[in-house]
Amino acid sequence: MKLPVIIILVFFLFACRHTELPTGKTIVTSAGRGKSVEVTLSDPTTLMENGVLGLRYFPDEAVILVRRKPTFRMLVTAAISTYLLEGSELHKITSAKEVLAPGGKGSFDNGYAGISGCHRYSDGKLYAFYHAEDQENMGSMPGGIPGYYGSVGAAVSEDDGLTWKKLGQVITSVKPKQWNAYKGQQDKGAGEPGVVMEKRGNYLYLYYSDHSRIDGRGVQICMARADLTQGPPLPGSWYKYYKGKFSEPGLGGRDTVVINGRQLGNDGESLFPHPVYSKELDMYIMIFNISFWREFTESKGLEKSGMYIAFSDNGINWSEPQRLIEDFAIPLLGESFSWMANII
Repeated sequence: MKLPVIIILVFFLFACRHTELPTGKTIVTSAGRGKSVEVTLSDPTTLMENGVLGLRYFPDEAVILVRRKPTFRMLVTAAISTYLLEGSELHKITSAKEVLAPGGKGSFDNGYAGISGCHRYSDGKLYAFYHAEDQENMGSMPGGIPGYYGSVGAAVSEDDGLTWKKLGQVITSVKPKQWNAYKGQQDKGAGEPGVVMEKRGNYLYLYYSDHSRIDGRGVQICMARADLTQGPPLPGSWYKYYKGKFSEPGLGGRDTVVINGRQLGNDGESLFPHPVYSKELDMYIMIFNISFWREFTESKGLEKSGMYIAFSDNGINWSEPQRLIEDFAIPLLGESFSWMANII
């Protein structure tokens, strides 16, 4: 069964040299249960140049559409903070204002606060979920990027994204900041969230990259949920998916991988989950990255790393990932990379 073509709008971030993007590329991917989906990538278009409105190194998380009218409004992470961008439409952004910044010394988000998921609750308030970094007493990763212990923080806005109030952490890793999977590990914790409402409206699903590397599994995508029938998705209302049940607390609980890059290679690591639900297709769709670390640590060259797409009927069990864009998935000196793609 071939379902209708999906038109996707993807945001890219490039560094150093450019990778040649596909033009008019079409893939037909299995979506499970005998379904197939045809995905076509149109010619790439630059929407915002580096440095526009004072923004650099963006988007560093998912692009969040807040509203289309009367003023087009979206959230974008640039450098280490989240900005509210406004204009008449997506192609005509005219202002950028910092609305969520890192916290003070000793806070869980002292180095970084980038919103990467958002949900409008039934009371009209916006609940945002952001990648938070504790960078204190951490070294640097290759390329000079600060090391961090990541977690997922929450914030709420009562004025359609103009101002935000931090609420605290909703997801933390099962392993503490002091724990190391290997000597010299500089990316730890859990973060880079993406959220989508369960299709019946009962739950909010949150997907995140777990960087603990427990049990030798590498960095992979896990998930948690909050019961929206019991109230807004506040800290303490989240439970991680573990061995078939949402039974572990969001703060410090154990988790089970739901998208595993290792199914495509033993060094595959899945990152940056950005999900949506398509009512027309009655499926969840996720855009994410898979990085194959041997391609750069052993100088093998680019082979399988890039942006991937997967589909799910229930948001838990996902189809085999299919690559959309071939490029490195993390920053590397002298190489291009593409990440943080999402469907608008």
